[in-house]
Amino acid sequence: MNNIVKTLFRIGIGIALAVGLYRLVNSSAIASLEIVPKVAILILVILAAFFLYKILENFFNILAYYNRGLARYDLGDHQGAIENFTQVIRLAPKDAIAYINRGLARYDLGDHQGAIEDCNQAIRLNPNYALPYYNRGDIRYGLGEYQRSVEDYNQAIRLNPNYANAYYNRGLARSQLGDNQGAIEDFTEAIRLDPNADRYYN
Repeated sequence: MNNIVKTLFRIGIGIALAVGLYRLVNSSAIASLEIVPKVAILILVILAAFFLYKILENFFNILAYYNRGLARYDLGDHQGAIENFTQVIRLAPKDAIAYINRGLARYDLGDHQGAIEDCNQAIRLNPNYALPYYNRGDIRYGLGEYQRSVEDYNQAIRLNPNYANAYYNRGLARSQLGDNQGAIEDFTEAIRLDPNADRYYN
């Protein structure tokens, strides 16, 4: 299906380019020029159209890999998801979301260090985004690094004060550290922010 859509996309760009060039060549402004500037303008237009095409094609490829990565992940094919998100990163190395999603897939495969590295890179790319801090906190909690997980949840909450899950998970980490009063305060805040979440009452 993707190949069919991609082929139709290329045909559409080719037709648009051909129509545009035909109209340009037959326009009164171009027709009145001498042959040399006319050729130069046509070359510039063709080059501009080519670069636009490559940009659009790159965007289409990124979108295709990204959607396929999400589909693979939903199907439980975590290795396939990693491969697709890696392709997104190759084409768009500053896409923080791709690192976050690849990190989730790596974590599910037991590659905790790889998952943390992806969270770190997502934070470097977008330090004001709460999700990679939250995810890294979850990974560190699972590894028994409770104090470091609290620090990550602190950052997630600082960036998103209404992040109920971050409060709840920080409460769990605080409980593991023996800070029962802090844990109660976090659980209470999580319930206040999202009173319909059943997991907060267990």
